Amino acid sequence: MCKNIQCSCCGSVVAKIKDNKVVFDNMKAVSLIEFSLNGGDHQIKCHSCHNWLTIDNQNNISTNYKRKSEDALYSAENVTFKKGSPINLKNKKP
Repeated sequence: MCKNIQCSCCGSVVAKIKDNKVVFDNMKAVSLIEFSLNGGDHQIKCHSCHNWLTIDNQNNISTNYKRKSEDALYSAENVTFKKGSPINLKNKKP
């Protein structure tokens, strides 16, 4: 039996569960995949809405809001102006 794993925000199918295994057959729907070797968790970033999904070792699906906020903070630190000069906000002197 096959079960679709859908993004909770946009509803696009990012993976499937076949024979109790997570299968990524449509790689255009996924931007990033991270596997945890210790806990067996999967972190998936949806390509269409850029939300992070977590699949645990019992195949429970949840939205990872902490990871999405970390992405937003990281992109805010690496701001680039149109002329191409990067700004490093961490080492900025007054």
